[in-house]
Amino acid sequence: MEIIKLDLGGNSYRFEAPLNFILDPANSYLIVSEQGNAAIVEAPDHADKILAELQSRNLTLKHILLTHEHFEHFFVTDELVRSTGAEVVIHKSAAPLLTDSARNAIKFIGALDYTPYSGALHTVEDGDVITLDELTIKVLHIPGHSDGSVAYIVRDALFSGDVLSHNAVGHYPKGAGAEMLRSLEKLAALPGNYNVYPGHWSATTLEHERANNLATLPLVLQAATVDLTDTTVGFDFSANE
Repeated sequence: MEIIKLDLGGNSYRFEAPLNFILDPANSYLIVSEQGNAAIVEAPDHADKILAELQSRNLTLKHILLTHEHFEHFFVTDELVRSTGAEVVIHKSAAPLLTDSARNAIKFIGALDYTPYSGALHTVEDGDVITLDELTIKVLHIPGHSDGSVAYIVRDALFSGDVLSHNAVGHYPKGAGAEMLRSLEKLAALPGNYNVYPGHWSATTLEHERANNLATLPLVLQAATVDLTDTTVGFDFSANE
């Protein structure tokens, strides 16, 4: 197995009006099997660069694994599927939000040039597995940041979306604190150590996060709370850098 973090550069999104917060680019990763097939974790932007990377490495894209229903993680899903025929995998509770612009932040921030994905979906639940040749990718439902947040685990790699990142946890709406706490405790309780590949910022390890981040969960969660009904707050993805 090979894991490749794609270098997609900055965001190419256009908006109806300037944003009042920094929208950091989402990470995107390829999971590559011994047979040269691949799954991509997140489809955030720059489909042309993703397709060029696949071609340069002679890889066939089989799965698009989405960790949750926020737009900067799935913005180019439609284009990737049209070009590769890859299967789109998302938690069942997040599936309707791919085309619901009011709930996936497309409408909230006024993003332009978005082509909604309306094709087939492989919806998953906690404990389901995705097979990529010799690789078994396990789904872990970890709601809190969003209802449909999941992690994907394959061998010693944990793709955590926006729930857990280096020395930080993802924002969550008011009222979802208990759910977020349960999800973070679920990650902390995983046996052994994992290389953690988050949806934003740099990679880390689960061992590091247990010792330096998850050990103080109440304080961490208090700092991460965002009231998504307050339009003056917005989706501030930069606060935990």
